Amino acid sequence: MKYRLNPLFTLRKTDKAVFNFSRAELTQFNDTGFDILLAVLEQESDREWTDDEDEFLKELIKEKIVEES
Repeated sequence: MKYRLNPLFTLRKTDKAVFNFSRAELTQFNDTGFDILLAVLEQESDREWTDDEDEFLKELIKEKIVEES
């Protein structure tokens, strides 16, 4: 499945480790969370998602950070 950022969503880099998302209950992601977001956007279809990563992806979709393309 392919995903893209929701057009209404903006990303601000606040420092090297923490990223704030302006539209979501998820207000902070650590490096691992940001890596997952990048993997989703880069269409890493051969990647095997762990259960935690899969839950994180579902949360990204639920909070309208990413959407199916």
